[in-house]
Amino acid sequence: MTKVFAGVLGIFLIVVFLYFGFMKFILNEQGSADINGLGTVYIGSTISHSKFGVGKVEEIHKNEESHTLIVEFKEEGMKVLIAELSPIEIQKN
Repeated sequence: MTKVFAGVLGIFLIVVFLYFGFMKFILNEQGSADINGLGTVYIGSTISHSKFGVGKVEEIHKNEESHTLIVEFKEEGMKVLIAELSPIEIQKN
């Protein structure tokens, strides 16, 4: 019974890792991006938004003509922003 459980668990973990690796590839996640009018944004960058306040960039995705940022704001929680259209500024650390 223990060997069967270990085998099933192993297969499950492989499937989960493959799925998330594939999703990262499909979503075109990047570690940084040069964004027109904003500069270079990195995962982990601190930004400020005129409505949501200060937040940390968790993910960056390149779309056809823009960049999507997943940002965790201190007060407002997780938000998805189109970088080129959002009223944001990179905070200097």
